[in-house]
Amino acid sequence: MTTTRADSPCIGICIYDYDRDYCAGCGRTLEEISYWKYFTSKEKEQILKDCKKNLDSLSGSCYNHSTQGGSDGPD
Repeated sequence: MTTTRADSPCIGICIYDYDRDYCAGCGRTLEEISYWKYFTSKEKEQILKDCKKNLDSLSGSCYNHSTQGGSDGPD
């Protein structure tokens, strides 16, 4: 079986934004994360499109300064 991007969009940076109701790392909702393995390929493709929109809406903010070159963390 070939692994594809649709198998999981998780990037290992799991920061759930409860105000926006999705993970700031992958862009999925809790439901999408929890039931990912049960969605069809077609459903996963749609979720991935929605994830991109969610993550694009974060362009003005940065949840993980250490990976973005920011300096707001402890020295």
